[in-house]
Amino acid sequence: MSIHPTAIIAKEADIDSSVIIGPYAVIKGKVRIGAGTIIENHATIGNDCGEVEVGQNNHILQGAVV
Repeated sequence: MSIHPTAIIAKEADIDSSVIIGPYAVIKGKVRIGAGTIIENHATIGNDCGEVEVGQNNHILQGAVV
């Protein structure tokens, strides 16, 4: 797993070991991210209520909100 040091990752997030997370990305709440996924800079995934699942081999572009 490659997580940029400026990324913010929730403790409850379940992230596959092959995921790449870019600068200033935010992974918030109960989030599951599948193998081969790339999350670029300033993307936000998750929220305070509910759960978010991102499957395998996705490419989340910069600034995206999921």
